[in-house]
Amino acid sequence: MMFGNYVLYAKRKTIGFICNELLYIKMLPESEALKERCEVGEPYPGAKPYYVVAEDQLDTMEYLVSILLAIADSLPEKK
Repeated sequence: MMFGNYVLYAKRKTIGFICNELLYIKMLPESEALKERCEVGEPYPGAKPYYVVAEDQLDTMEYLVSILLAIADSLPEKK
């Protein structure tokens, strides 16, 4: 497997990954709210940078689902 463990989809679009027990979220204008709270990392070697959401942050990010859906809405439909 090229990138690790799991691909995270919303509305049939890739919005992030779960690798090595960390959640990686695409860095887009829709996810900029994560900039102040998350580190930046690569889900797999050679990947673009993603926001890294650690497990202990999940309980304090009530807006995370809204961000994930906004990312999906901003991405083009697959052909």
